[in-house]
Amino acid sequence: MTQKPTRVLMVAPLFPPEYAGGGKQALALSKKLVQKGVEVIGLGGTSIKKERPVYQREIEGIKIYRVYRSENAGIFENIIYLFRFAIVMFILATRVEIIHFHGIRLYPYLGVPMAKILRKRTIGKISLMETDDPITLSKGLLGKIRMLILRQLDIWIALTTEAKETCLKSNVPPQKIKQITNGVDCQKFQPPSQLERKNLRESLQLPTGIIITFAGIVSYRKGVDVLIEAISNILSKYPEVTFLFIGPNKEEQNPLVDSELTDYLYSFSSDRVIVAGFVDCPRRYIRSADIFVLPSRKEGLSNAFLEALSCGIATVITDHPWLSDVGKKGEDFLAFSSGSVTGLVEKLEVLIEDEKLRNTLSQNASEKARTGFCLHQVASKYHELYTNIQN
Repeated sequence: MTQKPTRVLMVAPLFPPEYAGGGKQALALSKKLVQKGVEVIGLGGTSIKKERPVYQREIEGIKIYRVYRSENAGIFENIIYLFRFAIVMFILATRVEIIHFHGIRLYPYLGVPMAKILRKRTIGKISLMETDDPITLSKGLLGKIRMLILRQLDIWIALTTEAKETCLKSNVPPQKIKQITNGVDCQKFQPPSQLERKNLRESLQLPTGIIITFAGIVSYRKGVDVLIEAISNILSKYPEVTFLFIGPNKEEQNPLVDSELTDYLYSFSSDRVIVAGFVDCPRRYIRSADIFVLPSRKEGLSNAFLEALSCGIATVITDHPWLSDVGKKGEDFLAFSSGSVTGLVEKLEVLIEDEKLRNTLSQNASEKARTGFCLHQVASKYHELYTNIQN
């Protein structure tokens, strides 16, 4: 007798082509799960307006249902949006066995109660500490209500040891907590040869010399203000270095963009600061870099960080508690104190001047990504989890 395939509804705030880390990871995971025989449907919000407020679009072989919400929506419009989202989620939930929430800040409050009614299993992933972790969500007037609902989740996904410990401190039963990392497609994000890097730069019209790349939303949380201050220090000493920014830098591309920081970026008169913006294929830009920098004040387990590691790009990153889950500071990447311009400049200077260290970090980073963060490994863990919670 042929076993019936597992059917999963992936719920995320946004899905590609709109820029959001949770949706990007959900889509990448979905594609790998489909290869393992899992049937996947996606559901997310969107600011892209169509003829109807709810529409379905296939992205890379995955059916994604989208519910429209204006970026400038008021209270009444947001209520209508949540009502529509809840209706669509209910309909789609009847077609699956498992609802998998990528982020637990909002949509589980709608989906977990209906999942109980429909007798569906639920999984909630903590995507960003200090934003959608149980300690943060338990605070405020609605904290108890939020946690009352979230405690009904069948499984809590902790990306890092820090997230797992936060769940335990919040009295989430240990058997409900699974530590599963984000993943990166190690086949797509491979270290380039010198010739490949040269050809990539020519095709992207990028200069020769050392390129330091940032990938992400231009915002305060991402530490772009810190990087802007560091740029002046670096370019005054190393005028041959180029800084490259890829990712949303306009509010119409992502409402979290800080337009004032974008203005600062464009104010650099030097041609050594390139603002590429929201690009179709960020992988090509990352693989063309010598150094990757991520100065975020708060971060989950960043997709861009894992992609840079997989590509073997020497990386400078803020010293987050979860870095110990990824590798060793000084061997796999360099880390500096959050918000420290001086610390960032020091680490960048070390890598600019020390080619041997860049090469060592490059080799170690690529190996680290391939042994612990390849997407096919992550998909296998979720496939096993789906099977177990159904049983």
